[in-house]
Amino acid sequence: MIPEDTIKRWRLLNTKKSIAQFQFDPSAWYIGAVWKKNFELPKPFYTLHILLCLIPCLPLHITLLKRDNKNDS
Repeated sequence: MIPEDTIKRWRLLNTKKSIAQFQFDPSAWYIGAVWKKNFELPKPFYTLHILLCLIPCLPLHITLLKRDNKNDS
């Protein structure tokens, strides 16, 4: 039997690895870039959120699924 954790990893690898979308956000009253990492996925995966705001209140939100190779065991 295949462990459930391994099945979750395979499902993540078979889905989209990046998403880009414009979002209306009144609190994003700036011009610049912001990023944050989210480690809520099963190890060794994490998501990287990048907000690129060239027009105030209309950031481009890019989400990337990444694999953390240094913590892979």
